[in-house]
Amino acid sequence: DIVIALDGASDWLLDNGITPNVILGDLDSIQKIPENCTVINIADQDSNDLEKALKYCQLRGKNDVSILGAFGLRMDHVLTNFFAVSKFANSMRITMADERHCAFISPGDTVFFHNNRGSFISLFPLTTCGPILTEGLKYPLNNEILS
Repeated sequence: DIVIALDGASDWLLDNGITPNVILGDLDSIQKIPENCTVINIADQDSNDLEKALKYCQLRGKNDVSILGAFGLRMDHVLTNFFAVSKFANSMRITMADERHCAFISPGDTVFFHNNRGSFISLFPLTTCGPILTEGLKYPLNNEILS
């Protein structure tokens, strides 16, 4: 129900016909600022823009978040984004996606995958979790604890 652009990602959104409700970050790479958009400059360099946005969402009770483009083009950005997301793993439902990949954090939820024959499904716990029970996977888990 809200589109938050992280810094220069707002330029991409605007170029593709999407006006964000909020632009948030250290604003070091933004080129365009649309009208009717809240701009929040958080100069803190001890966290990346994704972590700042997740804190913003959490403070506003937005605990079901979709992040688009978080895998980026640089491995250091990908890893930093995963570290940022891991800080919210116990309190937020987070989906990260781009045109090729989808990853999600689902704290305490039952997750069903339907009709995914031949797909790759990998489970990577960001915290200790379980017991995990899977059915229909090549390598099933039977009430395993993952960490």
